[in-house]
Amino acid sequence: LSSWVLERQIGVGGFGEVWAVRHEWKADRRAVKFFTHPDVRHRLVTHEKKVLVRVMRHAGDHPNIVPLLECNLDGDVPWLMYEYVDGGTLADAVREWHTRPPAKRVRKAARSLLAIAAAIAHCHRLATPIVHRDLKPANVLRDAAGALRVTDFGIGGAAVAPPADGRTQGFQTNSGRVPTLLRAAGSFGYAGPQQRNGDPPDPRDDVYALGVLGFQLLLGDLTLWPGPDMADDLRALGLPRGLVALLVH
Repeated sequence: LSSWVLERQIGVGGFGEVWAVRHEWKADRRAVKFFTHPDVRHRLVTHEKKVLVRVMRHAGDHPNIVPLLECNLDGDVPWLMYEYVDGGTLADAVREWHTRPPAKRVRKAARSLLAIAAAIAHCHRLATPIVHRDLKPANVLRDAAGALRVTDFGIGGAAVAPPADGRTQGFQTNSGRVPTLLRAAGSFGYAGPQQRNGDPPDPRDDVYALGVLGFQLLLGDLTLWPGPDMADDLRALGLPRGLVALLVH
């Protein structure tokens, strides 16, 4: 788009690059994700575009979701344009919590987990649910007011077919009709066993990731991972029994 100017690179990964851009004559700024990797580029272009349209239509107005504003999947380098969020990521917030007393840190973590879960639930409640499938600290941004906002819906994630005969605990996926970008997409520590095995997308993929995030947030350390003793680790914080049971489940 000729009216937008590349300002600075703010991220890079296996898929490509993320740039902050500014409008030439307006005071607007955006974040643009460019997909330069050949394999990802092919998968994005062949992915159901209606998934991205549904993300823009149904998820963009939620206060805890970064809206997707524009996209171009037809060029040599497909790109997605998002609202620019300049307050850092969830990882930055967790590092700041280290200076807080344990009780305040736990309250902050619980509120943050609730905000992230609200964003995920909003997309799971759609008639055809949208599954994120790549929930991790880098995909949770913080705006200038300190609110947490989930980004990258419809990229690492996929749409799920409506419940039908043969459903499994309320959901049935149909990866033939609604393809996913990467069958086993996601970041290893936050992806459940079924997702790592390449099973079709399911809302429970996000629920698993929420449990991992909740464990890390409450312990205030993103380098720790839940294991067989996670209940003991959480109870040592003096957390309510119901919250511990919820995260373990």
